[in-house]
Order: sequence, then C-alpha cells, then structure tokens
Amino acid sequence: HAENRHGLLEGAIVELIKASQPERAFSITQRVKSPFLVRRLRAHTRARVDLSQSASSYSDLLEKKDALQRQFRQARRDKQTPAKLKALETKKERLQEKLRKAEQRLRKEDPKALASFGAPLQPDDLLPLFPPGGSAGLVDFYLSSGQLLFLFAFREGEGVNIVGGIAPDLEIPEFIKETQNWFKALSSGDFKKMNTGLKRMAQFLHDKFLCSIGQFLRQRGIWQVTFIPHSMMHALPLHLAPLCETNNELLFGEQFFVNYASCVQLRSEERR
Repeated sequence: HAENRHGLLEGAIVELIKASQPERAFSITQRVKSPFLVRRLRAHTRARVDLSQSASSYSDLLEKKDALQRQFRQARRDKQTPAKLKALETKKERLQEKLRKAEQRLRKEDPKALASFGAPLQPDDLLPLFPPGGSAGLVDFYLSSGQLLFLFAFREGEGVNIVGGIAPDLEIPEFIKETQNWFKALSSGDFKKMNTGLKRMAQFLHDKFLCSIGQFLRQRGIWQVTFIPHSMMHALPLHLAPLCETNNELLFGEQFFVNYASCVQLRSEERR
C-alpha cells in the first residue's frame, strides 16, 4: 500500500513539472523526500517550552493524525470489515480538514513554526532564504525511478518563484552505475583511485545536469545556492563539477557559494 502511494506521488511530481505546475510539485516533494527527518524535526519542536498556542494546537493535531494512521494500518493488517475501514477513513478526512485549517492559522499567526514542524512550505514561506537583490537561490532535487527532476526557487519581486525542470540526458541506470563506481573509489582508501573517481564523477555531473543548472543560475544573477539533494545524491560532490562556460577551469563551488541542506524545512529553520 505504501509503495503504491509512493509510486502515485512520484508520478504526480513528474506530470506536474511537465504541465508547468512546479508549485504543486514542490509541495509533494516536501512530503515524500525526507519523512524520517521531518519526524525527528517535529519531535524536537514538540519538546520546546516556548511554543505558541497555535503551534501547540497544530502539534496536537499532528499527533492525533499519526495515531489515527497507525490505527488505520493496523485495521488493514487485521482485515477489519469494510464498514470499519470506511469509518476510519471518514475520521481521517475530518482530521485532515482540521489540520489544514490549523496550518492556515499557524501560517498567519506563527509562520516561523511551520518549518519547525516540517510542514510543507509554500513558495513565499521561503522568502527569508532569499535577501533582496535576487542573488540567492535553491535547487531541490528529486530522483525518481526514471528521471532526475529539479525545482529552482528564487526571489522575484516581493515573492518567490518556483521553476521546474527535468535532466533530459540523464539515464537513471547510468546514474546509479556511476554513483556506485564513485562509492567504490571513495571506500578504497587509494588516493590515486579516489582522485580518478572524483574527476570522473565530477565530469559526469557536469555533463548530465550541473552545467545547465549553472547557466540557469547565472542568467538570473544568482551566485548563492542551496542544494537539497535526494537519495544517493547526498553523497555526491555536486559543488566540484567543472563549469563549461569557464572551459572547465573553474569548479561549480568556485563560481557559486554552495550550501547543502537535508530538506527544505530544515534549511528554512536554520535561516530563522
């Protein structure tokens, strides 16, 4: 059931980017990319003694939602009657509506708490990440079963714009193979193998998607960028890819000030 749901959400992300609806895709990636990290973030926030009333109410509803989801999963495993499952589904829907209203209230009264609870952020919630002048941006990667997707977030006027893209030249099996080769070189302890593996991996990243990402950022005057990797990408040296517009003489991290974050919510929380 969980695998089917994940597959449906992954397909939705791809289709939304293709349909030029990156804001909706961005909302879904936040829900599916880092669930364990989000749960730890929530647990840390719940332990705080300075929560506002709206944040405490939101926290209580999240706990009720988690408990109800566990109850529903157990009922499915126990093969409860359709009527029982339907009643739990209805209860979940009502609770989800309460949670939606609580999230709206929290966004209005205590927006800083949204990131602390790992709630999916809307584009304008990221505004504190991007100072006036448009020099900062964020790239949220999503590694699907068939494609590498990325979502660019950057300041535009008084708000935040989201632009989606797909790496057209990247084949996932090839990506996995190159990543595994990099891991082997890294774990060998042999300096020569590590150096050769790094050069190969960096060039691969350049050829497949980082060169075009660099061009996109420069066209918009962005020189500070936060990468939000996904899956095995967390172990890749994205900032060490060469830049084609400099005849490969400069590395990505020499042309851009690069930060990494585990998830969008954690990066937002760090900035606050």
